Amino acid sequence: MKRVLLFILLCTYNIVISQNNVSKIDSLLHHAINIENDFPLESQLEAIKVISLAKELDYKNGVILAEIFLSESYTRSKDNKLALYYATQADKIITNSEPYLKSKALRLRGVSLARLGFYNDASKLLKESIVYAKKIKDENDRNRSLGFIYGNIALNHEENEIDEASVGYYYRKSYLFFENIDEDNPHKSRCMAFANVILGSFYLKKHEFGKAELYLKSAARLSKELKLDFITIEAVSGLGSLSFYGGNYNDAKKYFQEALLLAKENGRIFYINDLYYNLSRTYNVLKIQDSTKYYRYKYITLNDSLAKLHKEAIYTSLKIFLEEKDEKMTTNVEVIITLLSLLFIIIIITFVYIKEYRKRFVKVKKESNYVDNQLERKIELIEKLTSKKTNKEVEGADLKLLVMEGSPLFFAKFKEMYPEYIDKIIKITPTIVSSELRFCALLKLGFSTNEIAIYTKSTIRAVQSKRYRLRKKLNVPPDVDLYDWLINI
Repeated sequence: MKRVLLFILLCTYNIVISQNNVSKIDSLLHHAINIENDFPLESQLEAIKVISLAKELDYKNGVILAEIFLSESYTRSKDNKLALYYATQADKIITNSEPYLKSKALRLRGVSLARLGFYNDASKLLKESIVYAKKIKDENDRNRSLGFIYGNIALNHEENEIDEASVGYYYRKSYLFFENIDEDNPHKSRCMAFANVILGSFYLKKHEFGKAELYLKSAARLSKELKLDFITIEAVSGLGSLSFYGGNYNDAKKYFQEALLLAKENGRIFYINDLYYNLSRTYNVLKIQDSTKYYRYKYITLNDSLAKLHKEAIYTSLKIFLEEKDEKMTTNVEVIITLLSLLFIIIIITFVYIKEYRKRFVKVKKESNYVDNQLERKIELIEKLTSKKTNKEVEGADLKLLVMEGSPLFFAKFKEMYPEYIDKIIKITPTIVSSELRFCALLKLGFSTNEIAIYTKSTIRAVQSKRYRLRKKLNVPPDVDLYDWLINI
């Protein structure tokens, strides 16, 4: 009897200790989330510690929540490699019966892949996340999830230069879902800050400056109140661009410097890079050459480092894809072998089943070879980008290869090769936007209308319309060919 009582006491003690440790893990994660706005790096380190402790206790929910938070945190700081890694790790262990977490993990994977240039794969994941988001029972959580998903779909379409009307449609749809969140919900203001900054940035790119100013100022106000530095940086930087396009260069300089200071305080290096570029442009227009050279040098130096990080992130994402495919193929092969073994025991004659197995095996082999070829091509591309080449013709061929591959690194590499060319165009037309600069770069490299349509996944009519708008914007004389004008600028 005493032994039985002792056993019960020991079991009870272990349960209490385990629950106490789980509470400590939850408390540590809660603290990490609360300090992120002020101390993002410390917050991320605490969340990594939570994962380690939760795994020791086999506390699955603690691991999932910490990995989701880390993916969100790295997404906000634009560290796409780590954001993709943690979202993928979480997605592997989240069950389909947890629609809120499943939807979020899929969305975060899609966001990271879109930023790395894998637009089609990102689109599939974002669409899949909608399916799970619609299953969320709580109306506020459902609206919040769908708001973020549609906002991310719009960003993906915008980066991929898909029809502008669909981009605007998804941005406005995202905004409406956020608006439908109850006013007393603690996430409402944060969501509206995000909705305002992405919608304001969209109208800024469309040069609808009145609407852009309204949404960007609202985003800046909300994000400052909530200490959301990443949204504040984007909103203030957007107001700087708004002032720049409006010819208020001193105001633009103040906005860009304010955003740069905040980005440096929080270690947001990807934002810092863009702000260096904007400040160099602004000082150039103000004819303050020392500052122009300083910020241009800072931009080029940091951009080189970020380009290397981007290549590493692309390689990591490819590795993750291959690992997932290997896992699926291994599982399929195991299932096939098991089925064949059972059929062999039940029926001696297994000719039909063996034949079917061989067909599947050949298919899997072809898929494996295809994946290997894709990886080799990407690795060759990365090696070409990292090698130092002095021959302009070779570099030009590399640029064309980047265009044909649909790589997001193309325009950054082009600016490195022809920095003065971009500056000349901006000087001629300060209001020109990044998508138009990319179009100029394609024409500079000699791509025809048909080729541009193929490699940018656009229609020939859309490319012709873009040529016409560009000619008008650059004020090219009617008797001069746009192609010749851009070549000889």
